[in-house]
Amino acid sequence: MRFAGCGVIQNFSAYKDVATIESLTYQQAKVDAEGNPLKDEKGAALQETLTTQTQSLPMGRLHRKKRLSNSAPTVGFSQCQSAHPYENPNAISNFLQMFALLLIPFALTYTFGHMVGDTRQGWRC
Repeated sequence: MRFAGCGVIQNFSAYKDVATIESLTYQQAKVDAEGNPLKDEKGAALQETLTTQTQSLPMGRLHRKKRLSNSAPTVGFSQCQSAHPYENPNAISNFLQMFALLLIPFALTYTFGHMVGDTRQGWRC
């Protein structure tokens, strides 16, 4: 299925840095040249305040085929799969994904009935 028409990102770009409307101020631990955190006399990590006006957005093929089992979950950019607005931007894409996930199990009951020679068996499951 093509979800690009619903607004799901489908490209081959890497991460893109974009300018934000508001600047973001945050604190992080100070580190030395090797990446080790610097500490004060009491042993607490030193903090530094930084301000940024850019944000890194993930690009790429965000929508992948869903797996039928939960034994090995798929790993996406956001780690929350279809709950992320990049992978599920509107109600139409949500409906299409739910329909596609339910289509195979429903079709397998009919296929069972067809294989045993009695299609009524497939509809009774």
